[in-house]
Amino acid sequence: MQYISHLRQKVSTLQQNAAYGRMIDRTTRNKVRSRNYFYSEAPSHEVLNSREPRESGDLFIASCRYSFRNNKDEPFFVHMAYYSVHGKHQQVPEFIEKYENKESVDATYASMIEKMDQGIGKILDELDRLGLKENTLVRFSSDNGGICETSSQAPFRAGKGSYFEGGIREPMVVRWSKRVKANSTCAVPVIGIDFYPTFLEAAGVPVPNEKLIDGVSLMPLLTDSGSIPDRTLFWHFPVYLHKYAGAADQSHDPLFRTRPGSALRQGKWKLHEYFEDGRVELYDLEADIGERKQVADWSSLNRRRVGSGGSWVGSGSGLACWSSLHRHRVGSGGSWAWRGSG
Repeated sequence: MQYISHLRQKVSTLQQNAAYGRMIDRTTRNKVRSRNYFYSEAPSHEVLNSREPRESGDLFIASCRYSFRNNKDEPFFVHMAYYSVHGKHQQVPEFIEKYENKESVDATYASMIEKMDQGIGKILDELDRLGLKENTLVRFSSDNGGICETSSQAPFRAGKGSYFEGGIREPMVVRWSKRVKANSTCAVPVIGIDFYPTFLEAAGVPVPNEKLIDGVSLMPLLTDSGSIPDRTLFWHFPVYLHKYAGAADQSHDPLFRTRPGSALRQGKWKLHEYFEDGRVELYDLEADIGERKQVADWSSLNRRRVGSGGSWVGSGSGLACWSSLHRHRVGSGGSWAWRGSG
């Protein structure tokens, strides 16, 4: 979750991790390093009222609100990365009873989600109380889909760690009362590399000359003032991830959720490539959001190479894509080449 406030044309930097980052260090004293959701003997600090055991998320929320108060008259950037819905799962005492008798609900996980939701509410309430609501951009999203054995991603296939939509498609919620219309929606796919240029434009900060920006600003979409260019989105994940939930992981084999590969999306088309055996899968997301039926045998499509950059066009599907995402370094200058397949 990010917050950008007091946007001014004179801002030369977003001041990322300034007062907020130092505040977290002083407050936690490196206590929050393990995967334990709770810990005791929280250090004394002016944002805390006692030395009673505190939940780590409460400390982060208190520090976040403290940074708002200390920087309310200056531009600020806050990145609030919740860990409270991650493993290992631990019950939140004040919420666990609410979910214990609910059918098909993981009570422990649900209590953690409600704790996070409560914290987000406290943060938004603090922005409102300080009169910062109108001029603060708040963005909430996730870095991946949920784990299938705990949180179903249906109708999308699979979950965390997968190239299928259940692993890489997440909702994004934005609040900016001054610029973004309440209850508006947008179906245009975006990606994490878009956030940096979006924040820069929102703050009136030019892109640094030395920075090569891969993403695009989402301001035209957020403000309903225009569109962004048509493009292909890429995910590259050349690793093995062990299974969590057996068949419920909905992957291709009994051993791994994911094997080394990449995926790309262009419009309604979604293409997977797996590096071990060179297998390629093509799906039409408009007709098959669950990615269950391959549109065609990719090897049978009429492919032709265009230009010298390694780009391919599959004329049988209308999909423009990269034929191979296997890269190798050439020469000593650090340049890269695409290893094509024909």
